[in-house]
Amino acid sequence: MQHSDNVISPPQTNTPPALVRLTVEVALYIVIVSPALGLRLFNLSAYPLTNAEASQALAALDIYNGQVPEITGYSPLMASLMSFAFVLFSPSDWAARLPAVLLGTILVALPFGLRKQLGIFGALATSILLTVSATTLFWSRAAGGDIAVAVGLLLLLLGGVKFLTEGESPGLYAIAAGVVFLLLSAPAGYTALLVLGIVTLIVWIANRGAFSATQEKVSAAGDAFRGAVFFFAGLFFVLATAGLFNLTGVAVVSEIFTVWLGQFQLQMQPGAGFPAIFNLLFYEPLILLFGLAGVVAALWNRHLLDWLLATWTAIFLIIDLAMGARSEGQILLAALPLALLAGKQIGLLLEGWQTEARLDAEGLFAAIGLMVSVFIYISLVAWTKCTPAQAGCNTAWILPVAGVALLSGLSIVFWMWYGPKMAWRGAGLVLLFVGGVLSLGAAWKLSYSPLSHLPYQPMLQLAPSTRLPAMMDEIERLSMARLGDSRQIDVVVADLDEAALRWSLRNFRQARFEPDFHSADNASLIIARPDAGQPLEGAYVGQDFALVSFWTPNLLQGKEWLRWYLYRHLPTSLPGSDQVVLWAKTQE
Repeated sequence: MQHSDNVISPPQTNTPPALVRLTVEVALYIVIVSPALGLRLFNLSAYPLTNAEASQALAALDIYNGQVPEITGYSPLMASLMSFAFVLFSPSDWAARLPAVLLGTILVALPFGLRKQLGIFGALATSILLTVSATTLFWSRAAGGDIAVAVGLLLLLLGGVKFLTEGESPGLYAIAAGVVFLLLSAPAGYTALLVLGIVTLIVWIANRGAFSATQEKVSAAGDAFRGAVFFFAGLFFVLATAGLFNLTGVAVVSEIFTVWLGQFQLQMQPGAGFPAIFNLLFYEPLILLFGLAGVVAALWNRHLLDWLLATWTAIFLIIDLAMGARSEGQILLAALPLALLAGKQIGLLLEGWQTEARLDAEGLFAAIGLMVSVFIYISLVAWTKCTPAQAGCNTAWILPVAGVALLSGLSIVFWMWYGPKMAWRGAGLVLLFVGGVLSLGAAWKLSYSPLSHLPYQPMLQLAPSTRLPAMMDEIERLSMARLGDSRQIDVVVADLDEAALRWSLRNFRQARFEPDFHSADNASLIIARPDAGQPLEGAYVGQDFALVSFWTPNLLQGKEWLRWYLYRHLPTSLPGSDQVVLWAKTQE
């Protein structure tokens, strides 16, 4: 692939052009990474921790308090990073999510190391995609290990490229760090290792000579390879044990592996994530459109890195379908390689616009195409909102369909007039605009919508209920009214051991968890399920609350589905929820 040297034009000075170009590139990456960090920090604690997040936070809290974590199957890496964040900022929802924020920001910056393979524009486009992607943005704001898996995967890819194709020995250290992240972060890391093993086997079968060359490079690396092995061992031990403060963290790796094995089930299990292929359609139209273009280009051009990314994506999507108990964040293993492929295609598109486009050809196509796209959107929204009682509602769908037909016809006409390259550049810019708007909307609604809208997002199967913060506010109000201290009242949680509830009650000095009402000991407040009955002693008044909410788009059809896709909220379709009762002892 050839790259244009005019992507960033250096100023006319005596400074070497390559140095100036690199300086401008670095400045552009700073411009991208800074808002990426801001987006991930913005309103970070607006949503309560989910049960999965709370489990990780509780493990980190135990380490912070000098105790052995009681939670099983947690991420040793995230628990180590969270406990360090707690030391710096004290335990809170914000501090629990801070390590994921920083890892997500690192993920945005890493494509800089692949600019030789992706092109200057391609690497920049990839970083922008990772900045605003609904998937990477959401999981960069979640206190779990899935975003660390994505960082590990990209480190592994970056290190492999640097060492195997450019002969740079520091690539071995990136590979070592990537493997450590995959082993210590989340069950999805083992899915990544499985896919990596299958891809490696395919490459070995297709080109055994490449393996001989790889072995020769490793042997020639000598001291660098041994240094990378020691680096791997040291980094693994430090991150697994929180710097020796949690020696049991090493043993937790086997628990993560066991959890991963249990995710292979044919039927979808309650609380499991949606298959990645569906969530890509729901949340990543831009990455999916240009990523598929990258897959086609990989099959056509047979560029090694593109082919590996395309093969990785296909194998992962097949494996993901076989995992009925898959983790929700596992979608990152598809979104990341597709983002790299998409970024490269967008970069090539922009290079073509810079060097070959004409205003009377591609420019005219893009202008007309953008106007037609706006018309399609407006007419589609109008159709989804109209009711049968309104005149013309039954035929209003014709307008957006006509717009799509017009856009298709426009592409054919310009193809015949100016050729396929020009038609692709014009249509590509229109798709970039439309896919970008849809992707930005999906990202904003997923990460920044009100908590009451979160259950409508299939990215998260069990969302925190709005009634959970309301219950905590009520407990604090009762404690303040009775004892003059918002955290002093005695609270018993009877036969209800939920991680989110444990985390929410962590600062209540007299909160305890008991197996049933018999152990409540006439407590001032009791939290239990409705089917647990009523407190046996004393006079209590109960009030209903909820911990989680859930909803699925499976039963939506036609207009309702389109309305949900556009707004990610349906007032006519209320989410379900679990139910808990807060029993308050009446005062005499």
